Amino acid sequence: MPKLKRKDKEVLIEELVDRLKSASGLIVTDFHGLSVEEMTVLRKRLHKVGVLFKVVKNRLAKIAFDKAEISEQMCDVFQDRPTAIAFVDDPFVAAKELVEFLDDEDISLSFKGGMISGRMVDLDFLRDIGKVSSSEEVYGKLVSILSSPISQLAWSLKGIIQKLVLVMNEVAKVREKGEGG
Repeated sequence: MPKLKRKDKEVLIEELVDRLKSASGLIVTDFHGLSVEEMTVLRKRLHKVGVLFKVVKNRLAKIAFDKAEISEQMCDVFQDRPTAIAFVDDPFVAAKELVEFLDDEDISLSFKGGMISGRMVDLDFLRDIGKVSSSEEVYGKLVSILSSPISQLAWSLKGIIQKLVLVMNEVAKVREKGEGG
């Protein structure tokens, strides 16, 4: 990264603080050894699922984490090696995409740390939630499961009502014959 002026650093730190506060999760990686092409592929894949993957200078990241009052444990990950942070809205989708990328490619991206909803997470946890469906998929399945009995009840009631109407029509015909005869 080129040398930044103090004012540029302050702006960058404030942007980081805003992103840190608004993201529901963070995945911090060491991208040392990744080629430009691999980094581009990873960024594009993460971008498709709504994740911003940003390379950050360790010192600026540490300052931003301190200002955003993120766990001190997370600040420890900025000791050495280059850092990239994934700012996450849906941890399930982000973890799934990152895990798939790590499994698909033979790369040297290493995990430095992570945080979801204020809780520190490790790579094993990310791998586990990467295997789970996204929040939207889970909600969709839940709605489907809950609505299924309601749909069946509606169809059953419709059938009963149709039979009731048929019986009432037959009763009305019999009465008409009885009154007319």
